[in-house]
Amino acid sequence: MIVKPANLIAIQHDRIHDDLSSNDICTMFNQFLIEFERMEKSGHATTKVFLDAVEDIIDAVLSILPYKLLDPKVLNHPLMHFIQQLLITILDNWCMSQLRINIQETDILLKIVLTFVHAAEQAFMPNVNENEKTKKDLLTTKQLLFKVREQIDGIVLNKQDSDEDPNVWAVGLLTIKLLQGSPFYYNLGKNQRLINDLIMNSLDSYDYRQIVLQLQHGQPLTDVDYFLFLTCWQYLSSRSLTKENYSISIHETDLVYYLVDELITRLEYAIDELITIAPPSLTYIFERCHQLLTIHNLASFEKHANYIVDRLIIILETQLTTDPQDQSLILVTLQALHDLSKTPDIRAIVKKHELTSTIKAFTSTENSEQRKAAFGILAEIMDEKEINESPSEMTAIFVDQLKQLDIKEYNPNLDDTLSTLKVLIQHEEVKKEIIKQGGLDKIISFLVDGDYEKQTDNQLENALKVLWMSTFDSPDIVKSFQQDTKLTTRVNHILQHAKQHKNPTLEKAADGF
Repeated sequence: MIVKPANLIAIQHDRIHDDLSSNDICTMFNQFLIEFERMEKSGHATTKVFLDAVEDIIDAVLSILPYKLLDPKVLNHPLMHFIQQLLITILDNWCMSQLRINIQETDILLKIVLTFVHAAEQAFMPNVNENEKTKKDLLTTKQLLFKVREQIDGIVLNKQDSDEDPNVWAVGLLTIKLLQGSPFYYNLGKNQRLINDLIMNSLDSYDYRQIVLQLQHGQPLTDVDYFLFLTCWQYLSSRSLTKENYSISIHETDLVYYLVDELITRLEYAIDELITIAPPSLTYIFERCHQLLTIHNLASFEKHANYIVDRLIIILETQLTTDPQDQSLILVTLQALHDLSKTPDIRAIVKKHELTSTIKAFTSTENSEQRKAAFGILAEIMDEKEINESPSEMTAIFVDQLKQLDIKEYNPNLDDTLSTLKVLIQHEEVKKEIIKQGGLDKIISFLVDGDYEKQTDNQLENALKVLWMSTFDSPDIVKSFQQDTKLTTRVNHILQHAKQHKNPTLEKAADGF
C-alpha cells in the first residue's frame, strides 16, 4: 500500500477541520513518491501492482480539499507533475495501441480528470471585485466544468462498460481543452499528435454522429455536446483543406468551402457589431477568421481577407482620434493584425495599405504588450530601408522579453518573441543590435539551460533559426558557436529528437545550424 493509513486519516480529518497546511501536504506527497519508487525497485512491479499503486495515490489526492491543490507549493510539487504526466501517458498509450485501455486504466483516467476539474473549479471561482461580465464568463466556465463532472460520474457508474464508451474520448478531449492555459498544463506543443488522435476518435464516435443528427433536426445540444462539436469543427476547418486532400470528393470539397464562406460571413457580421462585443470575444472572432482564411484555395479569400484587414485598420485609426482610448480594444486589434500579417498572402494585403505611420503611433505607448504587437507588425510589413532607420528600439522590446524569461518555466509568449526575431534578424542592422543587446546569449541560455520538458518544438525551431541566420556572413559568430560544446551537443540532441518524431521543419533548422 503506497498511501499509509495515517495519511488517509489526516486527509479525511482535514475535510472536516481544514487544518492541513501546504507543507503538510507536500510532506505526504514526498512519502507517496518514496513508497512508489520503492515499489518500482522491488523487482515485483507487475502492471497490476503498478496500476494499484497509481490508483492508491490518485484516490488520496482526489480526497484533498481542491483549493489546497492550487497552493503554489502543492501545485509545483513533483507529484502533481507526475499525475499530470500520467493523464497524458494513459491517453497517449490509448491512442497508439490497437487495444482498448482496461477497466482499471479507465478508472484512473477518470479520477485524474475529476481531480483537475475540481481544482479548476476553484481556480475559476468569481472574485467579489470582478465586474459583472467577468463573473458571467466565469460562471459559464463553471457550468461547463459541472457538465464534465456529470459526464464522468455517468461513466463511472457504468464502468464495467466504460472502455467501450465513446464518451471517454470526449472526456479526454475536454480535459486537454480545460487544462490548456491552466496552472496544470503547459506543453501543448508536445501533445499535438495526441490531440489530433483525440479529435479523430471523437469524430468517429457515436456521440459525434448523434450531435450532427440533432443539429440537422434542429434539436438543442447540451453544453458538452456543443463544446465537442465546436472543437472538432474548428479542427476540421483548419486542417481538412490547408493542403490538397485527394481523399475527399469534389462534392465534399465544395460543401466545406461553402460552410467556410458562410462562417466567415457570420463572423464579419459579428465584427460589425463591435460596440456590443467584449475584447475577449473579439479575440476569439479574429482567431477564427484567421484560421478560416488559411484554408487552401478558398475562392473568397481576397474578399474576406480585405474586409477583415480593413476593419482592423478602421478600429486602430478610430482609436487614434478617440479620447479616452479603449486600451483593451487596441491591444486585441494590434495582436490580431500581427497574427494575420504572419501569413504571406494576408501580409501582402496589409502591406498595400501602407500602414507604417499608423502602426508607429502605437509604438510609443506605455503599454508594453501594445508596443510589442505594434513592433511585431512593423517587422512584418516594413522594408529593409525602413527597418534599418531605427533598428535599436525595435530590437530592444523583443530582446527585453527574452531577458525577462524564466527559462525553467513554459512561457507561451516566447513563441511570438522568437517568431518576430526570426523575421527581424534577416536585416543586417537589426542583427547587429540583437548581438549587441545580448539577444543571442539569452537564446543560447534558453536552449542549453532551460527545462527541455517545457520547450515546445515550435520554440526550438524558431530559436535555432535565429541562431542559424545570425551566422550568415559572420565568421566570428560561427567560431563562437563551434567552440560552445554545450550548445552543439544540445543541438545534436534536438536534431535526433526531430528525426525520431518526424518533424521535418525542426530537423531542417537543427541540421542547418
